[in-house]
Amino acid sequence: MVYKNQGAKKTTHTQADAKTVNKFARTREQSAQLLTTTKRYTYKNNFFKLFYAGLGTNHQYISRVNKFQITNDWIVLTPKQVKQMQNQMKSQQANSKAQLQEVIKKQVVAARMQNPNMTAAQQAALVKKIQTTAVAKASAAAKTKLKAMSIE
Repeated sequence: MVYKNQGAKKTTHTQADAKTVNKFARTREQSAQLLTTTKRYTYKNNFFKLFYAGLGTNHQYISRVNKFQITNDWIVLTPKQVKQMQNQMKSQQANSKAQLQEVIKKQVVAARMQNPNMTAAQQAALVKKIQTTAVAKASAAAKTKLKAMSIE
């Protein structure tokens, strides 16, 4: 599994082998955790240690279980879904900037028609307000889309 903590620049991954199982479960904790359980063969007493001496089978690795305890704000995606989402975001970014400028222009014109004495400071405040609401709507839409894509 590949995962990335919020604020981290690089991704981290778990061990990749046939004997490793990755599971995840939702938790009510405030932070996510990774619990790793490793099983190994060990000799119960010195008799078996002497009996199997030289084979190197003591503390031999059997299996590993990585259990991710994730909070509700984490989203679980496959690598294919991540690449698909990145490509969609790149194509939508260019379109959204043009659409945002168009929406700002329309709303500023409508506000100027209602208040012809609007100052430049008031216009700048209006533009900033429009931008923040548009960004909030876009991020909410992206979050709902991601949650819908989640493999849970």
